[in-house]
Order: sequence, then structure tokens, then C-alpha cells
Amino acid sequence: MKINATLLFHEMQLYFQVDYMEISSRCFVKTPMFYNIFFDMDEHIVLVQGEQLEECLSRVHNSIIICLDRVAQLPPVGENDLIVLNDPMSGRMAFNILNHILEKFQEWEAAMNDVLYKKRSFQDMVDLTGEIAGLPIALMDTNFRYIAYSKGSDIYMDDYVTPDNSLTSEAIEALRKSRDFMELEQLHEAFVTSAIEPLVCKNLFFQGIYVGRLAVILRNEMEDREYYKTLFEQAAPFLEELYAQYNSFENVNQQYRDAHHFLTLILTQKPADRRRFHELMKNLGALEQDRWQIMVLSAENRSSSMYSRSFICSEIEHRIPGSYVIVLDEQITVLFNQDLYVRKHGEDGFQELGDILQMIHFHAGISRSFTEITGFENVCFAHRQAVYAERKLAPADSDRLLLFERCALDYLVTYGGRETVFEQICHPALLRLKEYDRLHNTSFIRTLYTYLSCNMNAVKTAGMLFIHRSSFINRMQRIHQLVSLELEDPEERLYLNLSFKIFKTELL
Repeated sequence: MKINATLLFHEMQLYFQVDYMEISSRCFVKTPMFYNIFFDMDEHIVLVQGEQLEECLSRVHNSIIICLDRVAQLPPVGENDLIVLNDPMSGRMAFNILNHILEKFQEWEAAMNDVLYKKRSFQDMVDLTGEIAGLPIALMDTNFRYIAYSKGSDIYMDDYVTPDNSLTSEAIEALRKSRDFMELEQLHEAFVTSAIEPLVCKNLFFQGIYVGRLAVILRNEMEDREYYKTLFEQAAPFLEELYAQYNSFENVNQQYRDAHHFLTLILTQKPADRRRFHELMKNLGALEQDRWQIMVLSAENRSSSMYSRSFICSEIEHRIPGSYVIVLDEQITVLFNQDLYVRKHGEDGFQELGDILQMIHFHAGISRSFTEITGFENVCFAHRQAVYAERKLAPADSDRLLLFERCALDYLVTYGGRETVFEQICHPALLRLKEYDRLHNTSFIRTLYTYLSCNMNAVKTAGMLFIHRSSFINRMQRIHQLVSLELEDPEERLYLNLSFKIFKTELL
């Protein structure tokens, strides 16, 4: 990425005292270089000692010249921008600082490109631009509806946001009454307006038509207006190209926002339209019998992750198709369509999730699989399972994922007698056998129940079932083919026996 003197000088003020500058901001430059007559230094940041400044300015073009010490007589700058430092500094230190500044903008550009080419959201781009701007920024459409606003915006924008995420009617009226209201919508360069409060704005266009506006509220008169104007000029092409990909601000991300809204309603047990939710999931690629899970993520400790929650939510949804992510009760909650991920990648998403958790220093509890996504009680119970599993993860546990199955027995002992959705809590092998018996008119689940009741005595079990011992052995072999059971494990037997005891009427 090339930057101009406005962007560079704004960042330089953190490190240098400047004696003099003459900048036009027309020169966009790349990497810093020390002045050397044997190299082409056009369109670079050029560091030069005072005694060589005149020679440098006559030889170099379209560059930002950084003079490392004060000079008595300033020569003409020609086709360059000039910044003269007031405090003598080693050239190497200045070079490293300037490289650091340039890398900051290069990383921002790379991140914006990543959002663009992976077709992620306007919110991602606004968040990235807000971070580098150092002030909260907002993106609005032509109807003054907020498409996105960056972290921290609520501090300054509470007075300007309605419950339906639009600019207040009073603020809209103030804008419309300003004499240059219509003219401002035609401006292609960034501008400053003060119809409400001092704002730096940049209009966005699609096929020559005004479609929205990027804006930042200036906190005081000392804010560097030219810096924000220049930054918005750099950000606008990315936002306009993302808009062009969808031909609207209402892209697939609107469907994701609807999914987030429904998930929040369901998990907070507020009324939600099952038919609309079903249609939404269908439009997002879900099939009737898809298996779902809930995942609950928490940071290992408060300072362990450098990533914002909005980035984490976006990253999970981008890397794990079929996932819908919200923040609920200070935790990140994910509704995940297992089968949709398999259809797209040919494998489950746990390895991908594990990689994400390792990157962000989070761990996760994961519920048992369920179907019938429009059965909101299934979603709520899966969420409880995931929360329980996440809490069971010890802080020092090297495993970042804990499946509910691994702590289901403990949950059953604690809560089983009070549960009403037995499918969500009893041993999964029993559900499989129950369904098989229903479809094939067999009695495998009663066979297993009798075997456990007889303390795994084969002869006694065969007598209780009025069948020959060899017939019983054949049944047990078939049961082991259908489900995974470790009957020699005392905890496995306890889980099975408790499931039978609590849910006997549903199972037998």
C-alpha cells in the first residue's frame, strides 16, 4: 500500500517533533529509503541529512522527504512533500519507526482485501477502519439506516440511534434543512459538514449513483480532519466493491442477521415465528433432517485473546459454513449445522473449530446433536448442554473442546429427574435402539434392559426373556453392531441404568 503525507504525518506526531512541513498530500509513496544518488528514489519515503537536502530535492520526484535535522535555509521542494524534524534522531531509529507506520497501513489494506475477497460483511470493514482511525465510525445507507458502526460508537452515538438502528428523526430533519444537503450527496471527495455535529464524511457510489455514506464524529476542533478525509478516501473503494458484489447493502449478511435475531429470541425464550425461521434456515442451505449442535465459547482468561468478539463471530461464520454466532450472557454461542458443513467440505468441522479456538485462545463446550431445528425446545436444551460442558472444562485443561457426551452422566445425576426432554439427556445408545425396534419390530432395548437388571448374567437374562441362551447371545452381538457400548465400564453401566430408571416409561 502507498500512503501520502497526511496519513504519514498523523502517525509521525506520536514519535517525532516537527520543525517544518510543506505537504500537498498528492504524493503517494512506498517503503522508506536513505538518500543515495545511485538509486531511483521516486515515490518513496526518503530520509536525508540536512546538508544533502537541497541535492535530494533536486534529484527526487513525487516523494515524501524526511529531513533528519534542522536546516538554516529551506530549498524549493519541487514535486515532493517535505517534513523537517526538530529533534535530532539517529537515521536507523527514524527508518524503523517509518517502516512500522507503513506496515500498519499495509496490514489494514491486507485485512480489507481479505474481507473483500472472502465476501464477508460491511461490519468487518467498518470495524477494521474504526481501529486504524482511532475514532468510532459509522456506515449509513441513503435512508439514514445504519449498515454498521464500529466498536465504541455507542459512546458518541446514543443520541443519534433509534431502536430500529436508524438515525433519529430530529437529526434527519436537521440534515435535510441544511442548505447544501442535496449538493453533499453528489460529492465524490471526502468532506466536512456540521449540520448535526462536526462530521467527516465520504459518500459511496454504485454505477455512479449515491448509495450510502461513511462518517466519523469529530470530538473537538483539534482532530485532524484531513487525516480522516484521506483515510476514508482509501477505505471507500473497498466498501464500494463489496457493495458491487451484492448489488446492495442487503446481502447474505442480512439473512445472517436474521438468523442471529431468531437465535437470540429462541435462547432468551421470547416469541419467535417457527415458519419464518424454517424458511430462513432453508434459504441458508439447511435440509429437513440435518443434524445441529450448539457450541458455547469462552476466553481462557480475560487477557488471553487479542481479538474482538465481533471478529471472532465473523471468523467462525466465515470459516465454518452453516454456523450462526451471537454473544449471549458474555459468551459466544454458535448454532452449527453439522451436515451442511459435511456437504461443503466432506468432513466434520471440529478440526476447523479447534484451529480457531487455538488461534483466539478460547475453549468450547459442545452439545449433543439434534434435529428438528424448529423445535425451539431442542435448541434451548442443546444450549444448556453446551454451557454445562464449557463450565466443566478446567482452566488448565489442554483439550479446548469438551463434548457434552463426556460429562452427560454427571449432568444426568445432577438434573436428570427434573428433565422432561428425555431424548436430550438419556444414553444415546438407547435412543438408537428404541428407533431400530420401532422400525424393525425387534426388542433389543428390552433385551439390554433385562441384561443389565440381571447384572449381565447371560443365563438368567435368557430365562427372563424366555429365549434360548444362543438366541440371547446373537441379540447382544447385533446390539453391539448397532451401537457403541462399553459394558465393562462401570460409568457406562451407571449411565445406562440411570437412563432406564428415569425414563423407563419412554424407553420400554
